[in-house]
Amino acid sequence: MVAVVLLFLLSCCSAYANDSSFEASGSTLLPLRDSTIRMVREDLKISIRGKEARIDVEYVFVNDGPTKTITVGFVTPPAFGDVSENLQSKPQIKNFTVVVNGKKLVWKIRKVTPAERSQNLHLYAEDFVYLFDATFPRGRTRVKHSYRFNAGSSVDAPIHVPYRLTTGTHWQGGSIDTFRLTVDGGKGRLVGVPATFIGDTVTQLPWKPTGRAVRADSVGYDHYYDDGPRQPDVVWSVENGVLVLVQFNFAPRQDLMVTLHSGLSLYERAIMSADHAWIARLSCVELKELRSWLEMTLSFASGSDDRDYDIDRKVLAIVKQAKVKNQCR
Repeated sequence: MVAVVLLFLLSCCSAYANDSSFEASGSTLLPLRDSTIRMVREDLKISIRGKEARIDVEYVFVNDGPTKTITVGFVTPPAFGDVSENLQSKPQIKNFTVVVNGKKLVWKIRKVTPAERSQNLHLYAEDFVYLFDATFPRGRTRVKHSYRFNAGSSVDAPIHVPYRLTTGTHWQGGSIDTFRLTVDGGKGRLVGVPATFIGDTVTQLPWKPTGRAVRADSVGYDHYYDDGPRQPDVVWSVENGVLVLVQFNFAPRQDLMVTLHSGLSLYERAIMSADHAWIARLSCVELKELRSWLEMTLSFASGSDDRDYDIDRKVLAIVKQAKVKNQCR
């Protein structure tokens, strides 16, 4: 029996101010027809270094029926926005690999077919699909895949990494027995992750930091989401380590957005605020980001007597005092 499964890797290019930044989003495997296969575990790791994001996912499936061969497709739309026709003509995923039960599989790329678009899965004629054949014996099967993509063209702009979780509900039972998410934004970064999921706006998600990380969402940051209800984020000031979330019997009704904040929101509040007492409460990572923005802005001043930048100089002095008080390196 041959079935078809799609894993969405939504790759695009969008603009932030005058900068263009590549974005991609992946998703949990999605069957195109009723399946006897259950997803019992998903381990998702999102790593961001500089302008590049890496996605590593490992699934454990249980097939309660006979052995079956499945054609699996990873779908990615072309780049769009302020990009060249050359970029639009090919997928923007890099170093795509897939391993099933320890065996690295060969894959090929083609455009999505009209029949696949008719399945009401939000597929379009321009989409690309990575295809490979995998055999699922009765019992457990492990599937691993990884890929990289450019998540931003400027280190000064926020970096957004979306990931579609809701497709995991299409497997038998409608939920994932164990879901583990690890977010590694690197050292000295402001990492935004969901505070709650749709359907439960009261219970805070139990994010567990490793290493040195503290909550830093009291100041307020800009948050970005795909279409749908806007959900609150929590921002962590991560000096080192990662953020980990574990959920059991997980039936996601909201997709994921991970954001690396650049400190722009801090700078805007500092320039507009009449009272700067809140700056002393910032973490060392936030102070570093704010100082970076202030120094960059002051580099455009025509000289020390340029009065247009007086507020920037004032705030920079406050930031330097706060860094000394908080014993920041």
